Amino acid sequence: MFFIRSFEAVYNYVNAAITTLTANVEAADTILAESIAANTAAVASLTTYVGEQVTALNASIAAEVVTLNASIAAEVLALNTAITEGDDAVKALIPTYVSRGDRGSYDVSSSGFTKDGQYHDLDLTSIFRVVLSAFIAYIPGRASSSP
Repeated sequence: MFFIRSFEAVYNYVNAAITTLTANVEAADTILAESIAANTAAVASLTTYVGEQVTALNASIAAEVVTLNASIAAEVLALNTAITEGDDAVKALIPTYVSRGDRGSYDVSSSGFTKDGQYHDLDLTSIFRVVLSAFIAYIPGRASSSP
């Protein structure tokens, strides 16, 4: 009899422990489900917020680019105007600037083409036969011959 009562006591103890454990697991499942739902809502909210911030930042960057492009264009125009109108202070900033004299005159003259400053006609008749022969020889299907 003692053995049966001991077995009954152990059975009741284990059964109570299983019941308590089951209740604890169900409570943990409920808490976990609530936590997952809250985290999912938080992630969705955060995703929306980040999307709005990225859109606002892209719009801000685009506006800054437009402003900078306009500013750069104005600066380039002012610099070009200063250079073409002969602003000596701007010319001094550009180390490669070379004054060519009067803007209405030609930049080059024939004296810069030859050593003696005289105009010489370029006579190419002496090499014409050689070039023509090479061209005819290069044409596929034609026999190599000189004209």
